[in-house]
Amino acid sequence: MKLSVEGADVEITDAVLHWDNRMDDTVSDVGVLKSGGQTASKDAPGRKARLTSVTVKYKILNDASTATLKVWGFD
Repeated sequence: MKLSVEGADVEITDAVLHWDNRMDDTVSDVGVLKSGGQTASKDAPGRKARLTSVTVKYKILNDASTATLKVWGFD
């Protein structure tokens, strides 16, 4: 999975990945994603683990009012 952002620069401090049959995984200090940017890919912890949800702590930068954060998954 990976995260991408559109519409504004976003500072992501924490992202908690909630897996269906594994312990939650916390990714800290992701940093600033520029508009149109994305994070590096992160593999699931095991062959049968599925991502059920993501909790993200973020701040929209440069006085922008909105941004679109996308969670990408791969088969």
